[in-house]
Amino acid sequence: MTKWSEWQTGRTDWAIGALEPDEILYYLNGPAIFTRRFGLANYLFFKSDEYSDGDYLLATIVDDVVLDALKSGRLSVRGALAQDTIWLVAADLDMNVVRYEAKTEADAARFLPKAGVPLRSSFRTAPDSLAQTDALFAFKFFGRDMSERGMPLSTFKEIVDKVTNVVQTALTPDSLSGGRDRRFIDYPVRQPEFASLLIAIDEPRVDTAQLRAGGRTRNLDPNAVFDEAFAKGRDFAGHIERTVDLARAGGLPDQYAADNFVFLQQLVEILPSSRSDVSKMQFSSNASGAQVFVEVDAHAADLIRQSIKAVEHRAIYVTGIVDGLIGKSKTFRLQTDFGREVTCQLGWRQFDELVERDVLRFGVRLGVHGRYVKRDRRDLMHVEGDPIFF
Repeated sequence: MTKWSEWQTGRTDWAIGALEPDEILYYLNGPAIFTRRFGLANYLFFKSDEYSDGDYLLATIVDDVVLDALKSGRLSVRGALAQDTIWLVAADLDMNVVRYEAKTEADAARFLPKAGVPLRSSFRTAPDSLAQTDALFAFKFFGRDMSERGMPLSTFKEIVDKVTNVVQTALTPDSLSGGRDRRFIDYPVRQPEFASLLIAIDEPRVDTAQLRAGGRTRNLDPNAVFDEAFAKGRDFAGHIERTVDLARAGGLPDQYAADNFVFLQQLVEILPSSRSDVSKMQFSSNASGAQVFVEVDAHAADLIRQSIKAVEHRAIYVTGIVDGLIGKSKTFRLQTDFGREVTCQLGWRQFDELVERDVLRFGVRLGVHGRYVKRDRRDLMHVEGDPIFF
C-alpha cells in the first residue's frame, strides 16, 4: 500500500476548470512541476505519484520570491511546497480534478518530495527553507531523534551552544576581540524551525552607544565594525565550501589542514558524526550577497576530523587572546579563536624582552606559529619565532 492509497478523504466539488499549466517548470511524461493561477493566487503543482486513472499532485500557493528561489536552485522543490497549507489533489488523465483536500504542512509532510532535491539536476542540492537562502548564516541539523514534534533537550542545548560559539567566533571583528568588547555586537537569531533543527542568523547589530562609551573602542567607526563582521562571515563561508569540497574528494591535504587549523577547529564543533545525535548538517550563507550552500554528512565530517588529527603535532599557526603570563616558566596562556586554552612556550630571553617592551601583556591579541600538542586540560605549543601582534 502506497502513502497515497491511504488518502481516502477529500472533496469532489472542484468547479474551476482543468489544471492547464501556465508555466511548466519540469516535464516528465507530462507536466510534473508547473504553476497555475486561480484568481489572485498562483499555485505550484508537483506530480507526486500516479494511479490507474490519473495522477496524485501536491499544490500550494507561492509568490515570486519562492518561485525565483526554486528556479535559480536556491530552494529545493520540497522547500517551495512546504507552506502552511498544502493541497492534496487527485486528477484524471485529462488533468481534471476529481478529489482534493487541504492539509497542514505537518499532516502533508509524508507526501512531500525528499529533502534537498533541486528543480534541475544541474544543481547538486538545494536548501529546504527560504531562511537558508536569505539569512547571513543558516545551520540545519538532521538526526534520528529530531522531528517536527521535538527532540531531546540535551541535543537541542548542545547544538545551540555550539552554533553560538561558532557564530561569535566567525563573525566577531578582531577590533572587538579584546576583553569584553564583543558585547558591543550581537547577532539576531530567527525563530528555530523543527523537523530537524534550523537556526538562522541575521545581520549583526552594533551597539553604537556602548561602543563609543568603551575605553578601547570609542574611536571605532560602527560602520567599519559592521563591515568587518560581514567580511569575516564571507571568509568563513568560503572556507566551509572549500573544506567540504576537499572532504568529498577524499580528504583534506595535510598542508591545507595545517594552514587552516584554527578555522577547522571552529568548524569541527558543529559537524555531524557517526557517533552523535546529528547525522547531517546543511550550512548556507548570504554574506554580502555571496551565496554559499553546502551539505555535510557524517562520513565527510569524519574525514575532516581525521585530517585535523593528522596535523596536530605539526607546526601550525593559531591566533587568540593572551589571558595569562607565567614568568617562572617563560610561558603565556592563549585563549584561542577556536575556544581552546594553550600554554605557549617561548625562549627565556625572548619572553623577557617581549614583556619588557610591553608588547606581550594580558588581553593582547596575537598569532603564534609552532609545534602544537593537544592535551586533555590545556594544550601546549612550542612557539617558533616571534609572535605576531595585532
